Parts: sequence; C-alpha cells; structure tokens
Amino acid sequence: DEFAWLAVGRLEKVKDYATMLRAFSVALEADVTQVLLIAGAGSQRPYLDALTEELGIAPHVRFLGVRSEIPQLMQAADGFVLSSVFEGMPLVMLEAGVSGLPMVATRVGGNAEVLPHEQRSLLVPPGQPRELGLAMQRLACLSDADRRALGKAAREFVLARFGMDAILDQWEELYTRLLEQKKILETVELSR
Repeated sequence: DEFAWLAVGRLEKVKDYATMLRAFSVALEADVTQVLLIAGAGSQRPYLDALTEELGIAPHVRFLGVRSEIPQLMQAADGFVLSSVFEGMPLVMLEAGVSGLPMVATRVGGNAEVLPHEQRSLLVPPGQPRELGLAMQRLACLSDADRRALGKAAREFVLARFGMDAILDQWEELYTRLLEQKKILETVELSR
C-alpha cells in the first residue's frame, strides 16, 4: 500500500543522498504513504543512517546494500529518484526508463536526455531538497494510470533513442557520412 521510491547508486558525496533524504522528508508531507528504498553501498552510509534518524524518517527508509536484482527492484517500485550533483549519461536512469519507471532527478549531466521533453518538469536543480521533494510529491500523488503512462512514455523514449536499433542506425549513418567524405577527398586529390 506504500508508494515505493527506488534509488540506486554508490553512497558517495557525488550522488548527494543527503539532499535526497531531506527531499524525501518533504515528499512525506503529501497525503501518500511512501517508502524510500536505497540500493548501494559506500562511505557515506554511517552519515546517511544518522541523517535519517535526525530527520525522523528512518521508519520510511530502507538501505538495501549492494543488490544484484536491480531490474526486479525497478519492476516492484513506483518511482525512481536520483539526486546526483554530477552525472555523465546515467545508466541507472536508462535502466529505470526501460523498466517503465517514472523518474524524478536533478538537472545535471545527461539526465535531461533520458527523459521525454514533457517529463523534464520532474528535473530539479542539484542540491535543492525542497524542489526535489516537491517533484517527488507531484509524482507520488498522481493516479496509478497517470504514473503508468509516464513510465510507458519513458520506456518508449529510452528504447527509441538508446535502444540497439537506434544506436545501430546512428553508427550506420556515421559510417555512411565518413565514406562519403572519403570519396569527396579522393576525388579532390585525383583532380589535382
């Protein structure tokens, strides 16, 4: 009966779980029963344990440690949250998208590239717990049908943009362009 948030990643400063925990305390202000599941391990774990106690949210947070069944966790969750202060192209968001999991994340690195344009309102500036928490509230308060529609759109977007067929098409286009450029250069060289 709880809305299950899932976060996956190293428990290190760059992932900014402190902001996520503060945001989750804001998300809990909504009239929705919620739990935050965090899969991962790292040097910040003792600090994060203490912070959950300090914020009074410990009964709603589960540190799962390193897990091998991330796809199953994503299938069981209702929403995904990422609070990083820095990212490249976050594989975990691609995995969440393919799993049909709606996402709330910080607007850093390639995070915006993983979400369909209409879902980018669920991206917030890094280090802003109130804004992240309000975005979590918006997602948690959606109807099941609306949330599933967001997840379906994210899945379709990720597969269309980052799926094997899309990547192969991009490589084929690149090789074709390079071959055409080579032919042009050869023609120029021959005409000299």
